[in-house]
Amino acid sequence: MTVPRELRLRGTAAGPRLVQKPVVGLEKLRGRLRRFQGGTLGEVNAWIKRSGLQSGPLEMVIEFAPAAKGTTGVKLFKGEKEETLVAVDREQGTISIDRTRSGNVAFHPRFRGVASVPIARADGRVKLRLFVDTCSVEVFVNGGEQVLTALAFPSRAGRAIEVFGPNEGAPVSAFDAWPLTSCWKAE
Repeated sequence: MTVPRELRLRGTAAGPRLVQKPVVGLEKLRGRLRRFQGGTLGEVNAWIKRSGLQSGPLEMVIEFAPAAKGTTGVKLFKGEKEETLVAVDREQGTISIDRTRSGNVAFHPRFRGVASVPIARADGRVKLRLFVDTCSVEVFVNGGEQVLTALAFPSRAGRAIEVFGPNEGAPVSAFDAWPLTSCWKAE
């Protein structure tokens, strides 16, 4: 899935930068909002399980509190021996999608891998807007400053979602999730 996007120029301290945002019309596909107001990793993961959230089709907005070090993120398509990681690495100053264990990766040697992009302020607040379909992930970082898209081929059992970080007490500022409906009308 590659969602339709809007391109804009945004002024930054380093000069104008191109940003990408999902078109506003995608919000019409949203189902009922599920909101976690913020807390620790342990609390958000318990909330995810209670809410019955699973990978795809789903839109999520996750905001991680500022941190000087460590790696935080979300595991998508999580199963017994599989997961696709979306990770914020504070020391490297990157956001990445790691699909080395994302289900069926054996069909081609170049499929298994990690794609990453730099982030402007690695120690600041990081906001991820994710679109997860049955076999794809799109990540819009900090209002579209960076965007990552990847395919994953999880097993039928690989649908869990889990937030991770350096420890169970690490803070998550907010987590919003909407199940997505199809844009195709039945005839």
